[in-house]
Amino acid sequence: MKDTPEVRGSFLFKGGKILTGKPGEVLPDSVLLVEEQRIVFIGREDELKIEKREGARIVPVEGCTVMPGLIDCHVHLWGARTLDYLHRALVPDELNMIRAVKDCESLIEAGFTTVREAGGNKSIHLRKAIEEGTIKGPRILSAHRAICITGGHYDLHFLPLDYVKGMKGIFRLADGADDCRKAVREQLREGADFIKICTTGGVMSQRNHPNEVQFSPEEISAIVGESHDHGRKVASHAQGRNGIANAVKGGVDTIEHGTYVDEEICDEMEKRGIYLIPTLSIMHKIATEAGNYGMSPWALGKGAELNKVAVKALNIARKRGVRIACGTDFSGAPPMRHGDNALELILMVQAGMSPYDAISSATKVAAEALGIEEQIGTLEQGKCADILVVDGDPLKDISVLQNKSRIRMVMKEGRVLLES
Repeated sequence: MKDTPEVRGSFLFKGGKILTGKPGEVLPDSVLLVEEQRIVFIGREDELKIEKREGARIVPVEGCTVMPGLIDCHVHLWGARTLDYLHRALVPDELNMIRAVKDCESLIEAGFTTVREAGGNKSIHLRKAIEEGTIKGPRILSAHRAICITGGHYDLHFLPLDYVKGMKGIFRLADGADDCRKAVREQLREGADFIKICTTGGVMSQRNHPNEVQFSPEEISAIVGESHDHGRKVASHAQGRNGIANAVKGGVDTIEHGTYVDEEICDEMEKRGIYLIPTLSIMHKIATEAGNYGMSPWALGKGAELNKVAVKALNIARKRGVRIACGTDFSGAPPMRHGDNALELILMVQAGMSPYDAISSATKVAAEALGIEEQIGTLEQGKCADILVVDGDPLKDISVLQNKSRIRMVMKEGRVLLES
């Protein structure tokens, strides 16, 4: 696979199968025309005006599937390269930023043209560098720093509190409704596209459990109210039942993980239009591989526990009509490497989702969850030309999406970022 300079112009894709991303829609004998940033035609070739074809570069895609660029709704662009949390806390940010640039390239090579960065301190800068063309990478929606309680998920429990408060890290400690409002305003001032909070403990926080409730209803209300007043969505890390319930009642827009959801909570999520980002991949990787990469025993134990129920939670949500969007929670550290993000789709299919529904979770539904469905998520006239060409048919074999050698072209906003 060759690295391709960014190219924009007029492109006519013909000869392959077009998976538009609309429910059940596959076009076997059609063409797709891109001009500059946009898709300007999709349909039968004999319906395309001759003058529209003139000057277009023909992209032959026989034996391939043309589909929307993939979306990962939950990543971390930390530049992490180890699961040793103390080491990670002390690595210079400059080194991690260089690594994160490579992770952005890896995401493009894997066909991911959009990601939502759910808590970090680098993505607002990476976003700018990508938008101005300095580096190659996906469209980034950034939460900037995740907001959590003192002693909660994200807090570095193994370091003195005064030291943690002085760090320019990936999270912002907040306690009390007023401080929570201020924390939201700080993230918005820095350029956050949405707000990330933690309403339960987590796997990778040393001194709490995923079932622990974090943030009071009053604090959640303050965060959500302030965010929505500014037109920003709120994503909640929420694994235990009661913390999920608090986040849902508080009006968040997406539940991240949702490991212990039940029918009652899912009914309320469906009623309110709250999306679930199940992140099966991170739990799978912790349970199957993380022990080989130095993950702490306390994290391994909790990860294995949650991995046993993650698929059950996904299926409860599906049966109750909750919208499911793709997210991996990958950070770049092995074995959660960026570029392997299509694993989430494979795990969804193994859990019982159809290949089309799994792909939709990473295209149409993901775009809706992020509030950018008018721009991307499906191949339609007038939308941004975020396009992935893959050798083979992912509807028959979803694993082709995780095989980088099968990625033939990646286009974002009409620019060819990769071609083989």
